[in-house]
Amino acid sequence: MQILQWWVVMPYMPFDVWGTMLAIVTISNRLPFIPAKDLLAVSVILGVSGVVEGSSAAISAMMLTRFAIDRLLNLSFFIPLSLSDRKRTSK
Repeated sequence: MQILQWWVVMPYMPFDVWGTMLAIVTISNRLPFIPAKDLLAVSVILGVSGVVEGSSAAISAMMLTRFAIDRLLNLSFFIPLSLSDRKRTSK
């Protein structure tokens, strides 16, 4: 699904580039004790030679937007669920 989202933004990039980027994001998310895993993934993707065939500014903007939206969605689910859980435990 993530590759399809990236392909919609930049359809001229081959799918093996998107697969490599997804692998880098997945591996960086599995590393323990690293506070900025998202920024690590973006820097590795931009640092790997041969992977970024398009504009590095466009790819970094696309990745950082994805990570920001992910954080906002996490927060939007966390707040209502924690408030409802607090109401349930106080009864």
